[in-house]
Amino acid sequence: ELRMPEASAEERQARITEVLDQVDLGDRVGVRIRRLSGGQRKRVSLALELLTSPPLLILDSPGKSQCVRRLAAHLAGDRGHGALHEVLPGPP
Repeated sequence: ELRMPEASAEERQARITEVLDQVDLGDRVGVRIRRLSGGQRKRVSLALELLTSPPLLILDSPGKSQCVRRLAAHLAGDRGHGALHEVLPGPP
């Protein structure tokens, strides 16, 4: 409700289902977070941000998780933006 206060319960549920499918977690509905793998937990965090269809999504070190990096690139293409820019830290 906090991320989508104007949406009805049915609209929220439909969006949640859509986003969980986008991050390949549709089959994990009802599974407690503590039972998810590390990669699945990262995808849950990403899904929470995707609920509101942000125009810009900044990921901190997506390259550390190849699954999240591939997913972010895929979503960028699906949304018609077609660009994923990665900012790498310079030497200390």
